Amino acid sequence: GSLSMPQRCEELTRQFPALEAEVISCVVEDCEDADAVATLTELHAEAFQEAAQSLTCGVHELVLDNGAGVAPQLNVGDILLLRLDQQYEDLCILSPSADKFQLSYCGQPLYWKTDTFGVHVVQGVHQGSLFEVEFTAQSAVSAHGAALDHFFDVAAWCWDGNWTPELEDRTLEMLVLLDEFLARLETFTTGAGGSGNPYQSMVSSLRKHVQRYLANSIEDHDRSAVGQCHVAMREMLQSLSTFALMTGTGEEAATFAARAAQWELARLQASPEKNQAELRSRVQRLVEATDDYVVYLMVAGDNSSKIVSAWPGLRDTIQAMMEPDGPSCGLPIDMAPFVALMSGGSAMSDVFAKLSSALGTASTGRPRTILHLPQVPLEQIDTQETSDMLVERLNEGLVNNSCVLGSVLAHYKIAEDVERCAVDLYKILSAGAGYVSQEDGSVGLVFDRRQATSPLSGLPLDYAQFLSCRKRRDRLKDVGRVVRALPKKGLKLSLRINTDLDQALDLLLRREDNWVNEKLVRVWRHMYESESHPLVVFELWVTTAEGETMVAADFGHPHNGNCFYIATRSYNKDYKHVEPGFVLAYAGAKALQAAGYALQSFGGVSNSPVMSYKPVVALPTTREKFVSMLRRVRRGKHASFEPLARGAVRAEIKEGDLWAYDDAMSKAQELARAAQQPKGTKAPKAKKTPGEQYKGADPDQKARKRAQAQAAAAARATKAP
Repeated sequence: GSLSMPQRCEELTRQFPALEAEVISCVVEDCEDADAVATLTELHAEAFQEAAQSLTCGVHELVLDNGAGVAPQLNVGDILLLRLDQQYEDLCILSPSADKFQLSYCGQPLYWKTDTFGVHVVQGVHQGSLFEVEFTAQSAVSAHGAALDHFFDVAAWCWDGNWTPELEDRTLEMLVLLDEFLARLETFTTGAGGSGNPYQSMVSSLRKHVQRYLANSIEDHDRSAVGQCHVAMREMLQSLSTFALMTGTGEEAATFAARAAQWELARLQASPEKNQAELRSRVQRLVEATDDYVVYLMVAGDNSSKIVSAWPGLRDTIQAMMEPDGPSCGLPIDMAPFVALMSGGSAMSDVFAKLSSALGTASTGRPRTILHLPQVPLEQIDTQETSDMLVERLNEGLVNNSCVLGSVLAHYKIAEDVERCAVDLYKILSAGAGYVSQEDGSVGLVFDRRQATSPLSGLPLDYAQFLSCRKRRDRLKDVGRVVRALPKKGLKLSLRINTDLDQALDLLLRREDNWVNEKLVRVWRHMYESESHPLVVFELWVTTAEGETMVAADFGHPHNGNCFYIATRSYNKDYKHVEPGFVLAYAGAKALQAAGYALQSFGGVSNSPVMSYKPVVALPTTREKFVSMLRRVRRGKHASFEPLARGAVRAEIKEGDLWAYDDAMSKAQELARAAQQPKGTKAPKAKKTPGEQYKGADPDQKARKRAQAQAAAAARATKAP
């Protein structure tokens, strides 16, 4: 009743995909809605049967049984065939943009044509309770991008700490070679324009990061440092493939790439067998996804794409590398072909594509290819409408999680106008993305493929999924035990908001791997006092007989009404025994929930050990699922929320002040009671009163039992002496 005629016709066009839009429009105009649905159902059944043999899209079945069902995997353009075991109230489909489409039915089955990428939700009411079944519409572009990102993630963190002599030798060789190679590049960059040219800045940054990670690997045998070495060298190879052509250092670059491959071989061979097997599986999945991606490009007529012509050669290189008896021992030690895939076929094609288009992702519509380091002009996130269009493109096509804010020749940088910068940062947050700052003051937009999200309120089924994981319940139980034991040790933990920015920053900047620089700190200090674009710092303090100390801090921003984003966090390692990071994560989430917030995000998740806490304190979700959750919260009708006031939130943290603690303990007790019940036994039934004994029973069954009883009595009588 609230829809206009064109909107209703559009809704029905998706539900009756075998009918022409003109036919649907004529029926809707000529009939009442119920009659129109009945007529369209009859027409569609006949039309769909005739068109079934010539359909070019897939048809996937979802059977709803008591409000539950196994979600199929669809591609954009496929048809969902929905079979119902009963009639449900308020049956609808929520699109990835959180638009609600009511399903009208007059007979079985129901149909739905997917025309957008992302998470869709079949929603309804069963026996008074809301139910939801999710299904995701993928594409060749998104599948290829996901396969790339998952491969790189597993490759980076495959090594688990087994430091071997071979790995040490290769790491020392890389450290020496890197010093010589970068010195050669610095000689060129100095002669090519002095300190002002961008190449020298790039070389200086590479030297600082790669050498530091290599040195930390040798000294500490640290898993995080070794993984960062892999990431840094992969990025270096990507930059050098272009840089070498411009500098005439191709021979040195080739030598560096060969040594990097030997280092990779030593690292991967020192990794556990199960991790190596998973890596090989990721390579195979990537090859399959790229095959489909190239076919998609060719069918779409995009034969000019570099990847179409480059893929046969890259495929052969990868397949040869994965031969078990080959020099690579069946391991992906050469990153060059994989980097070329991410760059669209070659690094040069990637650069030329960026230089030839200042729009990057600013164009509308779905992406035709994957988006690697796309340019996002600031005006693209000026309004909610344009930022939503951007998010739809990034959601489907972005690889490697990062975007260039501004253009490839003019990155957005933090300026003297701190209020303007604060406004710009909030534009990024309103789009649902995050931000990071670089040493030169430039700001990058990040939109990770995997997100860590806490469904605080308004998303009950996602909250139930969070509680369903035993690892999360056990961690909550452990943290609760730590909090409960603190008074016996003369300790007290308290939660505060925005009481001491200097001490919080000191705690953060002590971290060697933090990405916050002086320019961003200047903006943060302004936001700390701002009401319109605030910086909110959750602080965890410990009180002892000697005094009180801040032991953890979370730096974040409220956005999109009642959503909250944690930009970065830090804790004092001297107080690891009180679990400061976990306590602050749970206590902060509880405070946000009490204030009426619906969703909290901790940003991206990967296999990196420094991110291992995120899937425990929050629910790991795909990027498309996060976008769905964010938009549902934004459009939903949730309770009003209160501004986060400065000062003490919890003077003394107890177990009940930890988010999800009480529900997790109740869930654990429920499962424990179920486990104690012997297998094969049924729960005892309540005794019925005499009047209820045969209530609702089958009359024939009662007659049979009566006859059996009479026959047994007669048999006993004949046997009696």
